[in-house]
Amino acid sequence: MSLVYLTRDEYPSYRSEIVELFGKVLPKRGINVHMVMSCPSIKEYKKLKKSNNISIHLIPLLHGKTYGYVPKRLFKLIQTINIKQKVKEIIDTEGIDCIIVRDSPEFGFMANELSIRYDIRFIYRLSSYFPTMRKQFLTYRKTPRAIMRYIKGVIGEFIYSKLIKECDLFLPISSSMKDYYKTKYPNKKMLPVTSNPPESFINFDQRNIKKVPQRLIYVGQISLIRDCEFFIKVLKKVKKNFPNVELDLVGPVMDSGLKNKLKRSAEKEGVLDNLLFHGEVEKEKVPELVSSSVIGLSPIPPTKAYLMSSPTKVVEYIALGVPTVANREIEDQRYVIEESAGGFAVPYNTDDFAKKIIYLLENPEIADKMGKAGKGWIKRNRTYGLMAKKLEKELLNLL
Repeated sequence: MSLVYLTRDEYPSYRSEIVELFGKVLPKRGINVHMVMSCPSIKEYKKLKKSNNISIHLIPLLHGKTYGYVPKRLFKLIQTINIKQKVKEIIDTEGIDCIIVRDSPEFGFMANELSIRYDIRFIYRLSSYFPTMRKQFLTYRKTPRAIMRYIKGVIGEFIYSKLIKECDLFLPISSSMKDYYKTKYPNKKMLPVTSNPPESFINFDQRNIKKVPQRLIYVGQISLIRDCEFFIKVLKKVKKNFPNVELDLVGPVMDSGLKNKLKRSAEKEGVLDNLLFHGEVEKEKVPELVSSSVIGLSPIPPTKAYLMSSPTKVVEYIALGVPTVANREIEDQRYVIEESAGGFAVPYNTDDFAKKIIYLLENPEIADKMGKAGKGWIKRNRTYGLMAKKLEKELLNLL
């Protein structure tokens, strides 16, 4: 079997799904993967042969002044045309059986057209419920950019539904997303491809890692739609019992002024000295930061944008043996935590989060037991190796 994998992610990408599932595991199972990606550091087409079954086709990323919405869309359109030409060449020479598109509507319509022309299968992957996420920005900021995102969200609901309807196999990010779209397209073939920890997390050597007492950690984007004031309120409640508690926030700040706003809130609540911003760090450094923490946190606002998500942070914390406190409204979080016994799934409110954090800090033996149980469950049940077997079976059934 041979497939083309298309993503808007630029090379090199650090997304586990791209690197692990399509870049390593499926090729090891004998599937020929041709990954097509834009690359900002090259000036002409380049092909990387990573192994016998994985080739990465790099397309130069267009450069130039792209200020304003229209110029950016024009550059994106030209880039799409260049990539389409390369995909056609790959199909003509490599005997491709199917095209898998990750998220991009432009690539999705392109792949659908090519699948009809060449009589190959079109698989569409949706990694987040983007329409509602884009519309949600207007709740926090009444700016021209937020209005434009809202409009894109409204249009996106139609576009994504159209692609899901047209594809031969739909790969939603979670079982919740599958259930949502099954009500619209009951006969559509669907396979949830959930977030899984990379192999480097599962096999990370923790022998020389020292736990930092009372260190809590959150890994992920820091943005308005993530309701990061939640952290400040939880931290204030925990500090009453543990004055030396430390919360490390690891990830990029997505909205201008938000970091200073959070610092002002933390200072007002008396927890500024307990809060540490790491910013965005290299993926290779995350396992050590998480492993040195005693509790991982994943409070995800239970809005429509996130209810169908599959938070990566939860499976990564648990894969590293770190007990986790997350909210149960996000179905994938609830399932992983309850099935693995690797932490607590609680309602999305600061009191319940703080109580479970305090409980784990007061009972380190129980926390350690949870961490070990969760880590073992991940190895047995939530790996890209297991996911690849399911995906290969579905792909073969299409051919």
